[in-house]
Amino acid sequence: MKEKTKVSISSIPQDKNLDNTLAFLADGYTFIPKRCERYHTDIFATRLMLQKVICIQGEEATQMFYERDRFTRK
Repeated sequence: MKEKTKVSISSIPQDKNLDNTLAFLADGYTFIPKRCERYHTDIFATRLMLQKVICIQGEEATQMFYERDRFTRK
C-alpha cells in the first residue's frame, strides 16, 4: 500500500492574483491543468469569487474523493 503524502498549507504554491474567477470561466476545464503546469505541481491555491480554494489534479487527488469518510454527498 502506498504511503499517503501530507502537504502543509505553506508549501502549496499560491496564485498571486487577487481573484481568478474570470480566468476560471474563460478557461473552463483547462483552468487547473494550465496552472498546475505553470507551477510545476499537482496542487495550488487561488481565489474564486474572492474565496480561497485549493485546486488539485492527478490520480492521488481523484482517489481522495472516493474515500467515503472525507466528504458528505447529497
